[in-house]
Amino acid sequence: AGERGAATSPRNFPPSCTGASGGRSLAGESFARLNIVAGGAIENNESSDPLRSIRTSLGVASILSWMTVSYSALSSHPTPSVDAACGFRHNAFTIAQAWAFPVPVLASTISVLHKSVSPLSAISRRLNLALTTASLWTAAAVFFGPKFSVGYDLFSSKPFILYGCSIVHILTAVVTLASWSRSIAGNHFSRIVRGCTNSFFDLLSPDTSKHNDSLYALGSLGLFVLTLLPQLVAFPTATIPTLLGKRLSRAASGFTWLGSVGAYCLLMNDSGSSNEDQDASRVLRRGLGIGSAAHLALVIAKIVGLDGGGLLLAGNGLKEYYPSLVGASGAASFTMILTYLVLAFACL
Repeated sequence: AGERGAATSPRNFPPSCTGASGGRSLAGESFARLNIVAGGAIENNESSDPLRSIRTSLGVASILSWMTVSYSALSSHPTPSVDAACGFRHNAFTIAQAWAFPVPVLASTISVLHKSVSPLSAISRRLNLALTTASLWTAAAVFFGPKFSVGYDLFSSKPFILYGCSIVHILTAVVTLASWSRSIAGNHFSRIVRGCTNSFFDLLSPDTSKHNDSLYALGSLGLFVLTLLPQLVAFPTATIPTLLGKRLSRAASGFTWLGSVGAYCLLMNDSGSSNEDQDASRVLRRGLGIGSAAHLALVIAKIVGLDGGGLLLAGNGLKEYYPSLVGASGAASFTMILTYLVLAFACL
């Protein structure tokens, strides 16, 4: 994971996304939509990766699964009195926050894995492993919901979400882990340990002469800290990275981690990399940029007072609806705002 922009084998890419009958495959149709979200238009080529279509279809299903999970969990509050006070506007803001960063980052990751990178390339290996861990985390958060949401039982009465969405994320993890495993030789555990160690030192000592490298390093390190934060501290500070309250703040950490790895890929993919890797970086940049800007815009909207009042608009919405944001650690809030601001500036 710590080797800058290196690919270990020649790349072969598919000329089309058509199926054997000549019509467009499900993976091809799905990717066309993903490219719009990710801002990518990478050339369609044939690959030797046998898991490509399955991985892409499961990736699209993962996006839809997270959107379903977050909509179900956040469209109403489990406490009736709080739900009556919040209303549709607040719930809509919270659902939008749950989609703002994860959806573009997931879309750009799946887009890169489907279209631009050899299974043996460094970017592909990193993204496959990152998507594996993010998917396992999300599956656990859905299936063991109360352990991630301080006791809120969000999905036990909704078997389609409890079992269906969990299975989607588990299958995604299995396929991406298989893709990663096929791409390397030797002891897998030692490869992970060595790669993570090298990556950590890469983030601490970026090449400041490279365009935006210091910003990518700061953004990746910031997202890594924000991934760990909800697991290490209590609420209200635990809600700061994603602002999804006690219900989904910890569950969404997998997508913060995925964004951290994406920013690291941008750091390691310098201007001397191949055209294919440069195309992959462009798609990752667009996904991270859109996600960071959207997340930050919603945070600012809440602070200003668009959800019932705040610092600039009349009303007590900020204090009533976002007590965690108001009462959280100032250092955590500053880290969150700085991280997303840096990534939006570097990637857009």
